[in-house]
Amino acid sequence: SFGHYILEPFCGTGTMSKTIEASGRSVESYDIVDRGYGGVADFFKLNVEEGKLDIITNPPYNDRLAEIISRCIKLCRQKVAILMPLIFSSLDRIDKISLAMELRAFGHGKKRTWYNGRSFKKGDYITIAIMILLIVIVIMANINNGGRFYNPFK
Repeated sequence: SFGHYILEPFCGTGTMSKTIEASGRSVESYDIVDRGYGGVADFFKLNVEEGKLDIITNPPYNDRLAEIISRCIKLCRQKVAILMPLIFSSLDRIDKISLAMELRAFGHGKKRTWYNGRSFKKGDYITIAIMILLIVIVIMANINNGGRFYNPFK
């Protein structure tokens, strides 16, 4: 189990830190931006004594994730809990989408789209004719009235 002192270096609004505190543990919470909870500090510049704290965090999913994990392991006393469900669910979704595209032969031929052209029908021509007639009526009313606004003195 985790020790009494926990470091949460990416606390955000403090949801996870509050839950950890509710379990009776002491939490040092930080984030690189002030989000209304914990201290403001860059995790890579954070002055924490190595081996004193356990780490529980949900880090940002960016290109520095491997660096974040190695620093967590270097700083921790015994345990590091890094929550990464987003990465695993994203990888699962990527696999499903790529399989679906492959099964539909996406990119097999020259045509790289599912767009299907549709020809005009009778209703389309009627709609266009009504719109043209409406535009002509508006233009004629504008010419006869001398402007777009009603003038009671004419």
